[in-house]
Amino acid sequence: MAGGLRKRSAGAAGEMLIGPVHWNDRGKCIKQTARQVLIFPRGGRLRHISNDAKVTIMAALTDSLTTLAELKSRVLAFARERDWEQFHTPKNLSMALAAEAAELMEHFLWATPEASRSIAQDKVKRAKIAEEIADVVIYAVEFANVTGLDIAAAVEAKMAANAKKYPVEKARGRADKYTDL
Repeated sequence: MAGGLRKRSAGAAGEMLIGPVHWNDRGKCIKQTARQVLIFPRGGRLRHISNDAKVTIMAALTDSLTTLAELKSRVLAFARERDWEQFHTPKNLSMALAAEAAELMEHFLWATPEASRSIAQDKVKRAKIAEEIADVVIYAVEFANVTGLDIAAAVEAKMAANAKKYPVEKARGRADKYTDL
């Protein structure tokens, strides 16, 4: 059976393996309980099917195709599946976020600005940096989930405030604080 699924679409494979699959309006599989998750690009083909009949099929997340709401939903589901919400208080999440941000900074500690660009492009280091930025984003998203903050609205409000503090005609090409412009 597995060999016959390799060239099938995700939807067809999902139905063959676990019965009807629930898809959202963007063509991505929504939550299924499973022991394995297959991730594939939108429109891609399945690369591996395990012998375990309980499989979740989800599209790979990319910045260009993933909404913030989808990301928030996945982060929340991950925490709920593990019964971690009891530990995810604003205090704990803000502290975890700061710790993960420090781990991200550690990759660039003592590097010159030019060297930091090279470090960020190094294949091995880039993978580790990606893990740290993911941790930072996950904790920030979970903080927003727990506190009920709307991330997009908060970013929009902050950017509007920053636009007033840092008008283009005064701030372009300058790294000064708004009080020094």
